[in-house]
Parts: sequence; C-alpha cells; structure tokens
Amino acid sequence: MSVTTSHSEAVELPRKPEKYRLTDHARNRFRENERMVNERMINGSVIRMAIEEGEIEPAKEGASKFVITFGALIYSLIVANKPGADGIRDVITMYPNRR
Repeated sequence: MSVTTSHSEAVELPRKPEKYRLTDHARNRFRENERMVNERMINGSVIRMAIEEGEIEPAKEGASKFVITFGALIYSLIVANKPGADGIRDVITMYPNRR
C-alpha cells in the first residue's frame, strides 16, 4: 500500500514486520511499555498487527505511520519512509492514544 506524503511523493511501505527495526528510542518505549501492566500497553503483537493490518497515514517529513485501533485505543507506529542500505526501515517511535 502506498501513502502520499505532504510533499506529494508516493511511498510504498512493506507489510512484513521483518522489514522494520526498532530505533533505540522505539526500543526504549517498547521496554517501558512492557513493564507497564495496563490496557494501553504496546507489545510485539500490537506492532506486528499495526504493520500488517493498520491504516497508513503521512506523519512528519520523511516518515509515515501505521495506525490500528483496539477498542478505545488508537496505536500509532511511526516509521521511516526510506529503508537503510540493508533494505530495513526504522521504527522511529510508537504510542497509544485514547479515542
């Protein structure tokens, strides 16, 4: 699926979780969320489902986001539009919001 960014460039994002890696910031957010036991927790299943099934929306310049809703929560996964030299894209950050 592609998304058109605010700069009118179409970006094709792979739907395979193995095509993404967590940045240090995203990894720290993930670890913080693993320690929290509540309904807003981001875990590996949420990340995988966001990539495989989430809506794709433009984010800040050079990035897009996968958005997936579970009940009253909306999870956003911000990813780099361009892959690194190894073909893997960075997951820049992730966060939950209430509807």
